[in-house]
Amino acid sequence: MATKNIHYEIPENEETILCPPIGNILELTLNNKREIQHYNFNVIDIPFQILRDETRIELLNSAFQYTQQINSLVLKGFHEIYCRNANDTEKTAVDQLFQRISDSNDIVSRLKAVKDIPIILTGHEPIFYHPGIWIKNHLAHYLAKNVEGIGVNLIVDSDACTMGFIYMPLLAKKSAVIEKVPFVKDKETLAYEEISFENTNTVEQFRNEVVALIDNNNHPNVKTIVSAMKSGFDFYFHQLWYSYTQGYKDITTLLTSARKRMETEFGINNLEIPVSMMCKTKGFYYFFLHILFHADQFVKIHNKKLNDYRSIHKIYSKANPFPDLQAQDSFVELPFWLWEKGGSRNKCYAHYSADSIIITNGNKIGFELRKDEDIQKIVSQLGSLELGSSCIKLRPRAIATTMFLRLFFSDVFIHGIGGAKYDVITNEIIKEFFNVNPPDYIATTTTLFLPIETRTIDTKNLETLQKELIDMRANPERHASEETKRNALFLKNVENKRLLIEKMKRNDKEKRKQLFDQIKTLNVLIFEQITNEFINKQNELEAGKEKVAYNEVVKFREYPICIFPLKTLKDHFANVFSENKNTDKQW
Repeated sequence: MATKNIHYEIPENEETILCPPIGNILELTLNNKREIQHYNFNVIDIPFQILRDETRIELLNSAFQYTQQINSLVLKGFHEIYCRNANDTEKTAVDQLFQRISDSNDIVSRLKAVKDIPIILTGHEPIFYHPGIWIKNHLAHYLAKNVEGIGVNLIVDSDACTMGFIYMPLLAKKSAVIEKVPFVKDKETLAYEEISFENTNTVEQFRNEVVALIDNNNHPNVKTIVSAMKSGFDFYFHQLWYSYTQGYKDITTLLTSARKRMETEFGINNLEIPVSMMCKTKGFYYFFLHILFHADQFVKIHNKKLNDYRSIHKIYSKANPFPDLQAQDSFVELPFWLWEKGGSRNKCYAHYSADSIIITNGNKIGFELRKDEDIQKIVSQLGSLELGSSCIKLRPRAIATTMFLRLFFSDVFIHGIGGAKYDVITNEIIKEFFNVNPPDYIATTTTLFLPIETRTIDTKNLETLQKELIDMRANPERHASEETKRNALFLKNVENKRLLIEKMKRNDKEKRKQLFDQIKTLNVLIFEQITNEFINKQNELEAGKEKVAYNEVVKFREYPICIFPLKTLKDHFANVFSENKNTDKQW
């Protein structure tokens, strides 16, 4: 039976949640490392430990090269604290590791170098991070520093581009709303790695719309931070625009370089690697082939653990948390995506025959692997998929992604709420498919609001006003002013209503209905005499609702880090990782 997941909740107030608490995560990381070193199974024809070490070298090398490319674009920050140059004397674990690898021609020495050093991994789509996402990067850096390891951020550019926009507050004198400004339009079916901006107008328009919204925040409570919001966004966008002018038009490079510029302000020096680059390594090809060659077993385990999870959590939809993998006759659905460059992501299927396995998207896209082919030639064939004219892309889905990375690359993986919730299913699949205890992972999130004062609201008074407005329609005589209560017509209508109510008590159902209709008519007449009182109450309620709407806009946790005042961010994260702080909430 699949493990019941911890009930993760987003903090409503400005709090940070770590599971396990920060005081325990160092030991968790080292325990994982020790546990993984005892894994003993083969991946096709290679012992796991050898393949893991080789994969770590491959991925670290790719991450190092990619990060160097990004860092070459990054401009200096507010305080001229751009990352170290070649003359700096202090070297991090990253620098030391690559010096050891590059100085050694002995493969044994190179493998030992990556085996010894802890790798702290996290990841997210290349989007506009809010603080609740960004804390994973801070935690990866913090943990890597404390265990003398390497922090790595996986850029999930294989996900569908459903978050290509930015949330912005609009707090005007008479209204408060949350606006969405699109950076990418009408490309939700494409992976992020397929998104690029050939037209400068798109990038410029995005900047202009964001700045205009910032300027339109003219509520007195907001005016004091508008300039800080604009400075933060200009700092971020300046980097994005600079990268664009250097010829990098893909969304991944643009947003990653802009984020990295902000991270230099916090001393964060994690490596970066996109999923699209991860999928060009020998380790990934072996992982894919291992599942391909044992697809029937994998699908049965996958679907069983998924159904166990649904049963435990009383989920009745077969689509949630994600669909089963399908298997019918000689066709088996794999936990991967398959598509051609420029196209939309498709599911990946394997069709098994006596001599070969055809990998297809169920339509025209696909390739064939011969069963009698040497494994090294098959790996070479997979490596050439993106080199052909059709440029076929093979990418892992969510569970396959974290499974590969947790087993073959990292010593600990840092999840947000979504990933942590469903990776308990991954744990159960790993246990049964690979017959090992999965390494533990960390879950974290934080809530940080823009530094704007909320408005005082008496919620009980709002509830009372709402009830009074309803009662003013049903029993208007109760709400008349003293002057109205002396009005002859008012008194006559109220008395007639009282008499009708008395009659209702003495009549049958049919007659009571007629009397009730007469009472409703009288209520309308009486209500006309308390219109001013009703309007005053209504205005009071609307003013309260405006305050509620204002506070909802202010206390929204998904505004991007690029519109926060730098001091607000620094104070928050300094508090989270304070050495004297031992008040972490735990799920």
